Amino acid sequence: MRGFDDFTPLFLRMGFEVNFEDSQRKAVKLARKINMMFW
Repeated sequence: MRGFDDFTPLFLRMGFEVNFEDSQRKAVKLARKINMMFW
């Protein structure tokens, strides 16, 4: 199995910022931080 496809180039072309984290815990923390920026 090869895992998930990398959609990074697609998201970058669409104007999104792409972030990578080493763990799910760090990813959730980053997502919450970004979400709070828009409230």
